[in-house]
Amino acid sequence: MRAFLTGATGCLGHCLLVELINQGWEVIVAHRRTSDLSRLSHLNGKFQTYELKNEIKLPLGIDAVFHVAGNTSHYNPNKKALDIQYADNVLLTEKLAQAALESNVKRFIHISTGATRFYRFGDVKMAQSIKNSYIRTKRLAELKLYEAMKKGLDIVILSPFVLIGPYDYVNYSQIFTGIANQSLHLALPAEIDFSDTEETAKACINAFHKGKSFENYLLGGHHKTWISLYEMIAAELNVPLKASPAPLPLVKVKALIDESWARISGKKPEVTFDLVRMLGYEPEIPYQERLKSEKEIDYFIPPLEQSVKSCANWMKSVGLIK
Repeated sequence: MRAFLTGATGCLGHCLLVELINQGWEVIVAHRRTSDLSRLSHLNGKFQTYELKNEIKLPLGIDAVFHVAGNTSHYNPNKKALDIQYADNVLLTEKLAQAALESNVKRFIHISTGATRFYRFGDVKMAQSIKNSYIRTKRLAELKLYEAMKKGLDIVILSPFVLIGPYDYVNYSQIFTGIANQSLHLALPAEIDFSDTEETAKACINAFHKGKSFENYLLGGHHKTWISLYEMIAAELNVPLKASPAPLPLVKVKALIDESWARISGKKPEVTFDLVRMLGYEPEIPYQERLKSEKEIDYFIPPLEQSVKSCANWMKSVGLIK
């Protein structure tokens, strides 16, 4: 089997690349010329560059496109930044879908986000009204795929939540680092689903083999508070936890201060309003949605402690924490 994979420099894409290779797939890793591939050089994948401004062509004989790449920025202070995120999330998806149609790809697996679930039955007008630019562009990308579906493209959409696991250099691994060095003092006062990165990667491949056409599978996890995750991480690292839940008004004030200072300093803010909207309270996934993913694509939810241990062990192995 031959796969065309985007987003391999991110945590889920990297994990999926490892899993595909372990399962005997030949993988063509799509990347931009500016991508740092040093962390992937030891893996047995073939690499192909692309430029978003150009037409995208797939190699011959591709069985599956796994589109994991995405612009996850929660700080877009100007139109230029918003346009870049739109191009990265919407236009790239549209171009890949067109390339998949032209190449008669068997199935297109798209990684979206669980945050779009409240807009799944809305049209483009509703999607354009979403305040959070990341969620807005991910929903618009889903709608582009539905257009390609009408032209004959077989698509399956997977929507994970907060991913905890290995190969995370820039996202939630920062929580581990902050707890390890005792610099993290506040936690969002909210609950959300925490998904396992490795099991999500396996679900991507299962979706190719077993998923229903045109289905959107929510890949939830354990519905927990952020502070409970912090407590698990502290226990795994055997360090005292100095963080405590912050009142929501305080988090919003910090977001206001951080964004205001970012406009002056040019440095990326630690907390933004978009981030608070994205990672705030999420209702628990309905049981029937969880059951659908488990039955149809064999999605497995391991104990959250296992996901935390896997991430911590990987971070230790690459020297991110001691």
